Amino acid sequence: MQCGPLSEACDLLGKLDLKKNGLWGWTIYRLGQPYRRSAQLYLSMERADEALVLAMNELRSS
Repeated sequence: MQCGPLSEACDLLGKLDLKKNGLWGWTIYRLGQPYRRSAQLYLSMERADEALVLAMNELRSS
């Protein structure tokens, strides 16, 4: 699933917002523009902080 230009979204102006909408998902906000991505990787995660760390690592490596 495409969620927009992650390299542009992952900068000092960006922030990661973890939300629970029946299942864990995350949205990257950059300058008010949302880039959504399905977070099926994190569905089995019980702890939001673990999902957050994985998401941030994925963004940094992209």
